[in-house]
This record gives sequence, C-alpha cells and structure tokens, in this order.
Amino acid sequence: MRNLTSAMFVELPVQLADPAARLAAVTARTAEQKARGVAEATAAFVAMADHLPAPLLARAGTAYGRARQGRVNVAATNLRGPGQTQYLAGRRVLAVIPWVPVALDVRATAAMISYAGALTVAVTADAQALPDAARLVSAVGEELALLSDD
Repeated sequence: MRNLTSAMFVELPVQLADPAARLAAVTARTAEQKARGVAEATAAFVAMADHLPAPLLARAGTAYGRARQGRVNVAATNLRGPGQTQYLAGRRVLAVIPWVPVALDVRATAAMISYAGALTVAVTADAQALPDAARLVSAVGEELALLSDD
C-alpha cells in the first residue's frame, strides 16, 4: 500500500551446508529482529530524514561512511509486486526488474520482486570491488534452484 524503507543487519549463515538450513537461520534471525522492532526503528529514522536540513543529513551520511563498519557489504530486498498484469500507456507491462544501487561499503545488492505470477531476481555489483560478480549471480541462481527443489 505504501513504500516502507527500513533496514535490518543480519549475519548470513554461510557456514551451513544445507540451503534449507541457511534459509531457516536467516528467517529466524530476521524474525527475532522484527520482534524487537528493529525494522520499525530504522523506518522511523528514514522518515525523520525527510524533515532534517540537508546539511545535517549530509554530515550524518559522511559520518556513517567514515565509520567504515565494514560488516555490511551486501544488501538484499524483496518487494511484493502486483499479482495481475499491469498496463502502462495502454501497453502490457511484460516484466518488472528491480534495481538497488551500490553505495558506501555495500558493494553488491540483490533485489527480488514478484509480478503477475513470476519472480525476478536482480543482482547489482561494483565491478571494481567484485570483479567476479558473475560468480555471485550464478551462486544466487544455484541457491534458488536448490531451494525450489525442496
């Protein structure tokens, strides 16, 4: 119904061999953060940014960038799109492709969106920071295939 911007920082369980176990671990970690209200807190912070003077917001962004927290280097998002075919200027929309930019220490992003019964996954990567981005794209596809086999 509306855009919701929030963030949760989740350590990915890359040490687990089983794809279903990895998904279960991420689900549990995000559920725990949601229960603590982490998403709502970051959404409130983002909403507050609309009311801050631009110089103050720029200073905060610069301070965040200098913090070099280093733990966040991949961002992922999912969006529920319309379940039925949409039209734009009288033409049928064939596909919706999500895009999330890279910035600061986030050097790769993955975004998923559903549209008219299909799921599209898009990966964006900084070619200098991640010269083997094709491997990441391939791994995402392999992981989705493994999960869909279950």
